[in-house]
Amino acid sequence: KKVEQSYLSTSFERSPYPSNEEIDEIANYLNVSKAKVENWFKQHRHIQAKRGLFSTKHRRLFNESELSKLEENYCMNPKPPRRKLDEISKVLNCVISHIKNWFLNKRKRQKRLFEQKIQ
Repeated sequence: KKVEQSYLSTSFERSPYPSNEEIDEIANYLNVSKAKVENWFKQHRHIQAKRGLFSTKHRRLFNESELSKLEENYCMNPKPPRRKLDEISKVLNCVISHIKNWFLNKRKRQKRLFEQKIQ
């Protein structure tokens, strides 16, 4: 448990927002699930932010080619399963939470536009 904590802390110092490959590497090294590693990083960022040691604002702007890939996937399925989100995040080389947020925001925008058309 102490070795696990030490390894996670060292990894966090290197990169508080690890890529999917880094998460895979950490999970394989510690022999735990990816979800457990992702949750640990999320909780650790939150704890550090509460102490004023870390800024939780980490916005990701997508370029035009990335947006076209996201739009293409959205047209196929506005609520993709976890597996598909993971695949998209690997292709775009960003964390899965950015992909999840993009899809969530896109659905909200679509809903808002639809409601405005009705009125």
